[in-house]
Amino acid sequence: MSLPRLRNRLQTIKGLNSIFSALQVVTMVRTQKIKDKFSAMNRYLAPMKDVLAGRIGRSESGKKVLVVITSNRGLCGGFNHQAVRVAVEFAKREPKVDLVVLGRRGAEQLRREGQRVLFTDQSVVEKPGFEHTAAFFDKLYSLGADIYIAFNSYRSTLIQNPKIYRLSPLPEEFDQAAQARDFIIEPDKEELLEKLYYHYLETRFYQLVLESQMGELGARFMVLKGAVDTSKEMVTGLRLAINKARQASITGELLEIVSAAEAIRSDDE
Repeated sequence: MSLPRLRNRLQTIKGLNSIFSALQVVTMVRTQKIKDKFSAMNRYLAPMKDVLAGRIGRSESGKKVLVVITSNRGLCGGFNHQAVRVAVEFAKREPKVDLVVLGRRGAEQLRREGQRVLFTDQSVVEKPGFEHTAAFFDKLYSLGADIYIAFNSYRSTLIQNPKIYRLSPLPEEFDQAAQARDFIIEPDKEELLEKLYYHYLETRFYQLVLESQMGELGARFMVLKGAVDTSKEMVTGLRLAINKARQASITGELLEIVSAAEAIRSDDE
């Protein structure tokens, strides 16, 4: 490769490195914000769980809907593929299940695999907010089906575990819940429990969307880190190649000068 082309390639790689580094910083900041929201949801849900534990029964409707939480964007490794994989496996075990997809990437992949999707939504996972997520959950809940969630459970920046979570008719965390604690519930116990339980479900759903986004950002951070590290290695290699090409060019020019001088000397003799 010629010296000008090597220099152009070096500038291109350095520009990409700057973009990847900036995206890495943005991803870190967004991850911390989502983590703060997720922790706040844990504190918010804990007292509701204490009130509901032992007071909510489980009665399956006979219909099932599976919500697959993915992303709208790529550059996050196998994040979307993992969620889609466990969703397809679940659909094979439950052939009558209806699929609902959050995120453009998951919807595209499921349709390519021949899965029938009931409806999709891209805006919920774009910038998760409680009001928008609650409106989506209301539409979901109105289907009158048992609700399961396929998503990537966040463990760390390095690890996101794909799983199926049962949200309704009774969230999984209530399976091992303690017996009902002694609370004074006023004014109407049944009405309060019904509304509180619904609010718990919509809030828990919002928390799952946040957890999925933490996993997405963690996966994207690792992809960007790999891209930054690779671009640095390429920059180092290109600089060495440029130095070698420049030295070869200088050596060639010196040889031409020496050869010309020798030719002139021979002519004079």
